[in-house]
Amino acid sequence: MKRIMSPIAMALGLKTPFMVTHHVTYRCNLDCDMCCMKRLPAANEMSTADCINMQRDFRKHGTTVWGYSGGEPLVREDLEQLLTSANNIGMKTVLNTNGVLLPQRVKIGKLAGAIAIGIDGGRQSHEALRGIGTFDKAVEGLETLARMEPTRPRVTIHTILNSRSIEPNQLDEVLRLAFDCGVQVSFTLAFAHHADDRLLNNGRQYTPTAEQFQEFLGWLEREKTGPKALVLKDDPAFFRALGNFPDYPRRIPCQASSRHCVIDPTGLTLPCADLFDHPIAFLPRGNRFDYGYQGFTKLPWIKSCGKQYCYTAKNNYILGSPWRLFRHFF
Repeated sequence: MKRIMSPIAMALGLKTPFMVTHHVTYRCNLDCDMCCMKRLPAANEMSTADCINMQRDFRKHGTTVWGYSGGEPLVREDLEQLLTSANNIGMKTVLNTNGVLLPQRVKIGKLAGAIAIGIDGGRQSHEALRGIGTFDKAVEGLETLARMEPTRPRVTIHTILNSRSIEPNQLDEVLRLAFDCGVQVSFTLAFAHHADDRLLNNGRQYTPTAEQFQEFLGWLEREKTGPKALVLKDDPAFFRALGNFPDYPRRIPCQASSRHCVIDPTGLTLPCADLFDHPIAFLPRGNRFDYGYQGFTKLPWIKSCGKQYCYTAKNNYILGSPWRLFRHFF
């Protein structure tokens, strides 16, 4: 019953935490060029018991989807316990990982409902961002999951479209990999959206140009009618909704703090991960963020961000329509 109550509340315009992404750690086993998390100070991470209690609290209030992210969530030794707890209380679990540690943590593949592995194009573009040797390790993690039929989770290759990985030869390579492994591929656009450019190393060098974006959109629309169409998870309508990215993007209405939220490793609840390193600057004077579900109830409603298109825009796009939400999650 709770699985449908949250979507109903959303359809009625009520504030409900349908989806929560818990960044269980800032630690990571890689040192990717574009990552902002590695610049954050070490956090006093929540204990296993505190994480489980927080999951249960959100579940009581209608949360349906619980995501695990980082850093790299697989560096947490208790991840199996956290996934088991979320499954036991009826939540859909989603894991975002670089895939490198999956061969040593096979049980994770049997517990997570969905796993997204970050592979940024073919070997050339992936290793330019994540380091030499990381492509083969990520593919090994992907193949570990692919061999788990028929009990494997729903697996997606998550590709960040930067100025290298968005090139057609790199897109073709990751599409072939997804097709060969029998998984889907999904895309997120890389961009710099803060004055200090903290998300992308060396300013905007990794942000695709408007010409590259339009070429990608044409490629996606062609492939959606081809023999590998079922491998492509994304709807071209989402990318068309962005307008002339990155010069004059249309801002997709923000669902943060009303439909979804993120939680940092200490348990602090924020509208989105973009606030991890400087949350106070985005609050009215005298206000503060709080922890857990109580923190969600205090989040201010965010209708539009004023920033350029953000990396959670796809979630905003999906959660903004009950029909799109149903197709995506159910």
